[in-house]
Amino acid sequence: MIQVNNFSKFYNTRENAFSVKNVSFKALSGQITGLLGLNGAGKSTILKAIMARHYPSEGEILVSSGNDLSCAYNTIENPVEVKKITGYVPERPEFSGNFSVYETLQMQCWALGIKKENLRNLILDFELDSLLTQKIKNLSKGELQRFSLAFALINNPSVLVLDEVTSGLDVMQARDIRKKIKELSKNKTILISTHNMSEAEELCSNICILQTGKLKCSGTIKEILSKTGAENLEQAFIKGNEA
Repeated sequence: MIQVNNFSKFYNTRENAFSVKNVSFKALSGQITGLLGLNGAGKSTILKAIMARHYPSEGEILVSSGNDLSCAYNTIENPVEVKKITGYVPERPEFSGNFSVYETLQMQCWALGIKKENLRNLILDFELDSLLTQKIKNLSKGELQRFSLAFALINNPSVLVLDEVTSGLDVMQARDIRKKIKELSKNKTILISTHNMSEAEELCSNICILQTGKLKCSGTIKEILSKTGAENLEQAFIKGNEA
């Protein structure tokens, strides 16, 4: 579970220089929650804060393996514990291109104290067998996204955070990634940012729509359509950003 409470992020002392301001929402285990917004709306800022890559200027973020907040970790107070139970696929890959797929997986196992034998199922699940000796820099976009998702799952995280994970993929590649995300959501908390409204409708139980760093609307798709008077999620999103 992810619980975001009045989260704000400022990058200098002027209050009007916020990236995100007073955002609150929760993402439950066993569900996929979508974070929608235009470029610059604050999606990546929130996702990185959930991963304890930076910290709230105000408010708090709690992360739990299940839906019991009494067992949750605060990202400021327990960043190491947060990272142990989370997996992250950023919009832009963050790997050294000069290492092979298998070398990179092995190094992550070593860093996390995980037996490299545990990689076998991930390699099979994500069809990485034929890519193991290839350098990261030589992977295609689709191959890199499959690898990135497998990499994020090495520690079998309870919480999975995905930033534009299907961006730039062709129709078949995106379909395969969405199928895998659905399978993973059965026993994980998944938070996904996307610009693809049809993808959000297909995957997400709940939606949060951001506008210039503030939470404009949230709820199930049915609730959002009722609140906005829109016929579909794309129309609701456009209405929210025109207001």
